[in-house]
Amino acid sequence: MQAFVYSASSLLVRGSSLPPARSAVGTQAVFRGKQLPWFRAQQAASKNMMLPRTYIQASAASSPSTTAAPVVEQAPPVVKRLADYKPPPFFVDEINMVFNLDPTQTRVSATLKMRANSKVDSKGMLELDIDPSMKISTEAFSINGTKLPASSITQSKNDKLVINLPAQLSGYASGFELQTEVIINPQENKALEGLYMSGGNFCTQCEAEGFRRITPFLDR
Repeated sequence: MQAFVYSASSLLVRGSSLPPARSAVGTQAVFRGKQLPWFRAQQAASKNMMLPRTYIQASAASSPSTTAAPVVEQAPPVVKRLADYKPPPFFVDEINMVFNLDPTQTRVSATLKMRANSKVDSKGMLELDIDPSMKISTEAFSINGTKLPASSITQSKNDKLVINLPAQLSGYASGFELQTEVIINPQENKALEGLYMSGGNFCTQCEAEGFRRITPFLDR
């Protein structure tokens, strides 16, 4: 903090008040060997009390230091418009889920009954919304009971799980069952979305985008 030193003629004159402090924090005056806060020095001046020149000091160095609170920069909110939504290339007609609850390692197994949207070209890929904190058990992923190779499952930078669908599987065009398995940490979930712990209880909040924190899904 910068220190300001004023002359006696500008600080304390009989019958006059002190000028406003240039540094409101930490500026002090010394009167008869005692340090006075700035407003007390003003009171002394208003009562026609003269402070000797030798005792007048105004220095920020003699005051308690103050530390400014750190500025936390927040990322700008992502704008999502209804006009940006597009029909999905697949529909989920039914989902069955099994939870093996644990405060830090809850295992979620899901079976999705899906069918292709004939009006949208999927280009042989299925994109599911996920939460980046979940652990993907790729060895448990299968379609119609046939295990998918790990190389066919990738995680993109925009929090999508991309599955390259094997075209040779029978029933792919009309409908299929996708089995997935992930591990999530409810105790460390502070977003209060998805599956989280509160007061020792397991709680869920799926709207508007909380379900993707539980299992990979077309979370629209």
